[in-house]
Amino acid sequence: LVSVLGVVGFTTLNHAMNYEFDVALICTPPSSHLDIALRIAEAGCNLFIEKPLSNSLDKQKITQLVYRMQVNGLWGLMGQSYRFCKSLREFGKQFNDVIYGWINSGQYLPDWTPGKDHKESIYASEKDGGIILTSLAHSIDQAQWLFGEIDNVSVLIGRSESLDIIPPDTVTLLLELKHGGHAVIHNDFLQKPKNNRIGAIDQYGKTFIWDMTEEDIEPMYLAEMEHLVKCVEQRYAGQPDLAQGIVNLEFMEAVLRAEKTGWAQRIENFWKEATGRK
Repeated sequence: LVSVLGVVGFTTLNHAMNYEFDVALICTPPSSHLDIALRIAEAGCNLFIEKPLSNSLDKQKITQLVYRMQVNGLWGLMGQSYRFCKSLREFGKQFNDVIYGWINSGQYLPDWTPGKDHKESIYASEKDGGIILTSLAHSIDQAQWLFGEIDNVSVLIGRSESLDIIPPDTVTLLLELKHGGHAVIHNDFLQKPKNNRIGAIDQYGKTFIWDMTEEDIEPMYLAEMEHLVKCVEQRYAGQPDLAQGIVNLEFMEAVLRAEKTGWAQRIENFWKEATGRK
């Protein structure tokens, strides 16, 4: 057990369940998120769940989690740090109707874990890693936040030999947006130097470009935690909430279906059933 500035960390869930808290931060591997969240929600504690919500769309567990949270009057936040990046938020205010958008994000995987074997990291795990559960979990949220609701997706997923890992290390998506525009997402574990760029073309043909810098990183994480503290202090649910986490997970499932079938896949609407949202 470690306590710093009122934040307490535990090495086991059973130990943590002996205490009462305002909010629990679940930052474990994705495959464990729902099981931990279910136990914590049953105990009556609000949730902050690191992206993605899970490593698969387990509708039964998601429905149980939403029900427990509704019964106990709880709120849940998803850990999507880019939502709190000041320069990206300002970028998104510059345009409305996107005719074409793109997201290009890549970083050489061994650089993610300096001093350690990248093949032993969670990013290389077949169950919890790969480009889809790590980098793409951010890009999916960015696309829906910045460009608009996504109708369907086509996908090309790659596994290069250079990294010697089992899960995919490259993914490229073509998105059809419900308002009529379209977008492309490309993520990989291969680019050197690392790249994190987003672009958009509006209905008037004007082009907008955003490049992430090192100066963006620390402030966006601090802003995310400030938002979390505000939610606790003022007892209200912020954004992005659990419903958005379900939407993003449905998108990831559509990506996997598109890879298996070779056909474009529509995004399901299971989250509406689980949350009661329209």
